[in-house]
Amino acid sequence: MWFGIEFKDGFVIYLAVTLGCLFGAMLFDEYRRERRQKWKVSEDRLGRCPDCGQPFIAERTLTSVLCPRCGRPCSVRKPRA
Repeated sequence: MWFGIEFKDGFVIYLAVTLGCLFGAMLFDEYRRERRQKWKVSEDRLGRCPDCGQPFIAERTLTSVLCPRCGRPCSVRKPRA
């Protein structure tokens, strides 16, 4: 007996907590996977500053934007045909 708990009761508690943690980790991973799949950036909206290398997202209607880090005007990558 340790802290008034018998071995078999302690083992059941340990097993329940371990399985609960594993189940919680599985749910968390599934939640993160769903969030990543819902948000996708299309290639024609992606830009990269030639000076500092900062990637950024631009609106589809814009052809040039200012870099959010250094403020230099940058062109946005055109979609591939």
